[in-house]
Amino acid sequence: MMMFRERGADKTPRAPPPRADGKTQPATLPRPSKQTLSPPQTTTSRPPELLLGADRYGPEVDAWSVGCILAELLGRKPLFPGRDEGDQLRQVFSVLGFPREEDWPGVTQLEFYGMARPEGHPRPGSGGLARWCRAQGIEDPHAVDLLGRLLSLDPRRRASAREAATHDYFYEAPRACYPHELPKVDDSHELGVKKRAAAAGGGGGGG
Repeated sequence: MMMFRERGADKTPRAPPPRADGKTQPATLPRPSKQTLSPPQTTTSRPPELLLGADRYGPEVDAWSVGCILAELLGRKPLFPGRDEGDQLRQVFSVLGFPREEDWPGVTQLEFYGMARPEGHPRPGSGGLARWCRAQGIEDPHAVDLLGRLLSLDPRRRASAREAATHDYFYEAPRACYPHELPKVDDSHELGVKKRAAAAGGGGGGG
């Protein structure tokens, strides 16, 4: 079961299913074999291997997307707000560094690697992600570590779904809660908002 964190809530600690080291772990799905498909993610969460032209990939691309989404949730702004695919790649390299063969074996063989330029980008491992987190007020070391594991430039080094779900970040206070325990928020759709505003005499709004 997917677990969600409700920050600031006074929840009684609960235990998901046990994991190998005596902590707890949710069920995970098997890792499918790599396959050739069109890019599945929106540009701002597309992993560097796809931006560099890889056409065979597996669940590692989803780990990257989860990392981008988690970073945005914690930092309240996109981590890599690229305007297009080229700018997206520059955004990734500006934070995580420009990869070379020793950082990511096989990267130089990707179709568009030769079009990328290392000038102006740090080396991988120079702490760019940690600096971004500090700038956004993300001070939890477990959160920063989890982001780093999900956002590895080399897809083979990214955390798997099992590794991410059993990371220490999900076992610190405030503890995870089940979906039905989350605060209830009324649905809000643009058309409904305009209708309610018009009925209240406030006009239909712009946009």
